[in-house]
Amino acid sequence: KTSQVSSRSCSNCTAGYFAAAGAVSCTQCEAGTYSSNGAGSCLLCQGGKYSTSGSASCAPCVAGTYSNGTGAACSQCTEGRFSSFGASACTDCQGGKYAPT
Repeated sequence: KTSQVSSRSCSNCTAGYFAAAGAVSCTQCEAGTYSSNGAGSCLLCQGGKYSTSGSASCAPCVAGTYSNGTGAACSQCTEGRFSSFGASACTDCQGGKYAPT
């Protein structure tokens, strides 16, 4: 005779993890994505934000960096370009101004 274990209820995955219908465990969200408690999938970070693996939310990029929607990390603006807090792109400096790296 084999014993079978059955659950009386299902448990929520914690923030930063997800489980599709019928799953037996939670899976960690990848870098560039996030989830809240009890999520069935992870959501992509919007432009200007990023996340590390297992994140409950996305954080804004700091000034001088940007994220165009891949969300795994913020990239440094190149010489002659700048960005403000939470930018999804860098902007060229105006004539008469400069931005070193």
